[in-house]
Amino acid sequence: MPAIKAATKINYRAIFKYSLFFVSRGIFMGFIFFSGDNFICVHAFTRNRYAI
Repeated sequence: MPAIKAATKINYRAIFKYSLFFVSRGIFMGFIFFSGDNFICVHAFTRNRYAI
C-alpha cells in the first residue's frame, strides 16, 4: 500500500507540473496572438501534445 500512495503522489506532482506548463504556454501564446481564450488553450494543447 505505501508504494501505491507514493506512486499517486508522484503522479499528482507530474500532473501539476504539466498543468502549470500548459497554462504558462497558453498565457504566452495569448500575449503573442491576442486571440480568444478558447483558441489559445486548444492551440497550446495541440502544440504541446505533438512536442512531447
